[in-house]
Parts: sequence; C-alpha cells; structure tokens
Amino acid sequence: MHDSFFPISRLARQVQIFSSLIAKLAGRAQEERISLQLPGISGLQFGVMQILAQKSFTLSEIADKMMLAAATLVPVVDRLEKLGLVVRGEDPADRRRRPLHLTPLGREQIASVPQFDEDDLVARSLAAMGEVKARQLDQLLQELLHHLSPEIDYATQVLEQLQRLDHQVEE
Repeated sequence: MHDSFFPISRLARQVQIFSSLIAKLAGRAQEERISLQLPGISGLQFGVMQILAQKSFTLSEIADKMMLAAATLVPVVDRLEKLGLVVRGEDPADRRRRPLHLTPLGREQIASVPQFDEDDLVARSLAAMGEVKARQLDQLLQELLHHLSPEIDYATQVLEQLQRLDHQVEE
C-alpha cells in the first residue's frame, strides 16, 4: 500500500518519461562510439555481439533478452555472420538448436568500443548533481530495480550486471 498523499501515478509517469529520455541519450552516445570504432555496425548488431560475448545463445534467446521479435534479428545476425563476427553452431543434443557464437574477430571488435565516455551528457549531468545526490540516486534506482525483478526476468539480469560492475570498480 502507498501513502495516499503522494501521487505515485505521477511519479511512475515521470520515471517512464525519464527512462525513455535517458535510454535515447545513452543509445545515441553508444551509437556514436560504435560508429567511430566500427563503421558499418549498427547499435542493434553491436547489442547482439555484446550478448554473445557473455556466452552462446540461440537467435530466439537473444531476441528474448533484447525484448524483440526473433524475426527482427534474422537480418542482423545474417549480416554479422557475413562479416565474420558471429558463427552459427550446432547443438549435438538437439539438431534443431543453432546456438550463435561470437568469433575471435567479433570479440576484438567489441573490445575496441569504449563502454563509457566521461564526456557523455548523462555522465556530465550526474557529476553536476554532486556525489551525495548521485549516490542517493544510485541506491534508489537499484531499489526500484530490485522491486521490478520478481516481475521481469531481465531486471534480475540487470541487477547481476550492476553487482559485477560494482566488483570491477572495487578491484
């Protein structure tokens, strides 16, 4: 139950709007980094490669992770395969299953693109907020994600990624 004096619906709408805006800004910044390092590779193609950098997945598994229709990814994967960045494998236990694998060249290509740029608009805006507010925002966003995770499998994966990032920063 929530406090009847606080307009949760207004806040929920704000979060949706902010999330959309930040996703667009982050996507645009990532597209710029990708186009500088890997001309001819789209953000969607790069996203598929990032997923495959973790481990092999089928096209439909990748589509689920990206919350897209599998048919959307067919030409994306075909192009990555033609470029020698991805190969279709075989599953000896299930001949119908065709897991995709990132090639060594694909791994090299991913490594060449910086994950983050300190000059990114979102990063500059967070820095302008100051460390205390940025840490508060971090804690609140992680708490929100934690409440989303029982409903959305992908939210649990995001929480795990954030925990891995925390460990990398500590090292």
